Amino acid sequence: MRSAPAFIAALAAVMLVPSTASAVTCRAPIHTAEITSAKGLTCRAALSDLSHYDGPFAPSFRTPGGYTCAITARRSSTDTAFRCRSGSRSYRFDAFGRLPHAIRVSAPHYDAVFKVTSCRGSDPLELSLKGYSSTGFTVEIANGKLFIDGGDEQDSLDLEGTIAASSVSGNGTITASGIWTAGGLSGGYRLTGDCR
Repeated sequence: MRSAPAFIAALAAVMLVPSTASAVTCRAPIHTAEITSAKGLTCRAALSDLSHYDGPFAPSFRTPGGYTCAITARRSSTDTAFRCRSGSRSYRFDAFGRLPHAIRVSAPHYDAVFKVTSCRGSDPLELSLKGYSSTGFTVEIANGKLFIDGGDEQDSLDLEGTIAASSVSGNGTITASGIWTAGGLSGGYRLTGDCR
């Protein structure tokens, strides 16, 4: 049987550990966004994670801290809600202003967001798209193929892929998937974003 002081000490230790079961309300502005809630982490940690992301807010993107973010609601053309999640930890933020058109290309060991500079065609086979990332990579979709160019750097990745399945909705949402090859390696990829 436990003694009363040991029981009180154990109870106090449990009470001092923050609960990860409920979200806390935040009011943490950053650039054109504001962290609104956090679950399993502090508002300051959520703000730090989002502040280290330097790409555009695509419909889906991944932060350098490993959080995968996605749109949860478009309240208006200038107010979009996002949720970012990593395991049991998550936070929500609102992005203000018009979001740039952007796409995310994800594959094993590769995840990048590209700002779209031109996009034409509503038929997936006739889609023509160009864009660039904050790291200097460029993306192009033409003639049913995906090309990612790492620039002139010697150690850069140049990737080429076939588009096996794709769709472009009436509101400009684009999805595609296929097989990429680079330096003798190959694998599957997925592309999501908007191209209005």
